[in-house]
Amino acid sequence: MELELILIDREKVFELYHKAADLGNIYGIYNLEYCYKNGIGIDINKRKEFKLYQKVADLEDETVIEMELELILTKKRADLGNANGMNNLGICYQNGIGTDIDNKKAFELFQKAAKLENV
Repeated sequence: MELELILIDREKVFELYHKAADLGNIYGIYNLEYCYKNGIGIDINKRKEFKLYQKVADLEDETVIEMELELILTKKRADLGNANGMNNLGICYQNGIGTDIDNKKAFELFQKAAKLENV
């Protein structure tokens, strides 16, 4: 068995995470925070690490609120008999998007949507 040595340009890693973070990408922000925490491609900087950690937490809160709002709107469409809304609501229940996972409810919604020709 032959081992390969993979060299990682830590400065390039930092640069790319920084670009992703500047674009508002939550994973970029999280990974940039990790770089500051562990000195990857940059000197350890606890102040910047904490600032980015808070930003990730704020974005996660916004994401949860958006998912809950989307669930409410999708449920409303499903309640109005919209097959696409039923299908999307089924996906929410199947994957736990804005709600707990409920495969039984998801299956029922998929069946209703299929009966309305949304296959």
